[in-house]
Amino acid sequence: MGLEIACLVWLTWPLALRWRVSVLLLCAPEILFGNIYGLLGVMVCLGFRRPGFWAFAFLTKITIGLVGLVWFLARREWVSVGQVLGWTALVAGVSALVQPELWVHWFEFLQGNADSRSQVSRVLRLSLGLLVVYTGGRRDKRWVLPIGLLLATPHFEFKNKDAAVLAATPRLTRRASAAVPDGGSESRGHIDTSHL
Repeated sequence: MGLEIACLVWLTWPLALRWRVSVLLLCAPEILFGNIYGLLGVMVCLGFRRPGFWAFAFLTKITIGLVGLVWFLARREWVSVGQVLGWTALVAGVSALVQPELWVHWFEFLQGNADSRSQVSRVLRLSLGLLVVYTGGRRDKRWVLPIGLLLATPHFEFKNKDAAVLAATPRLTRRASAAVPDGGSESRGHIDTSHL
């Protein structure tokens, strides 16, 4: 829980304090549930310079890993694609050598949690999310990645914990807001949310 809180605080730091507190309160179900969406948000932000970080997504939530892969494919960053796949294969291979029975249990877990009734909606959401990310990648719009992650979550519950993946948005939009020359809150690294 402490690590998750630290990740969410770091992700929302570019926001003004009143907005940061509000977003963190909205992320409370994620913290209490003990999921990893804060860690995934940090992974997204760090994954631009170190694409190998996306291995974390592939090894925890496969559909979310596809989001990063599609981003790099859309941008034709072939070295980054290779790093994502290479690091994923390396970590998976080493862990399979150390404890192969855990991989067997993991595949059994995936099969046991495959609800055929929700498969159609899951495929539609994933397809939409990957389309959004591909389009954003072609236009260099990093802020679409959290939207893609949200749509690619295996079990979509926007009212509950899954909305926490959107907490990465302030870090991903800070690059654009830092270029605003008017000396307002953007010049201090904060995002102007007065128009929201």
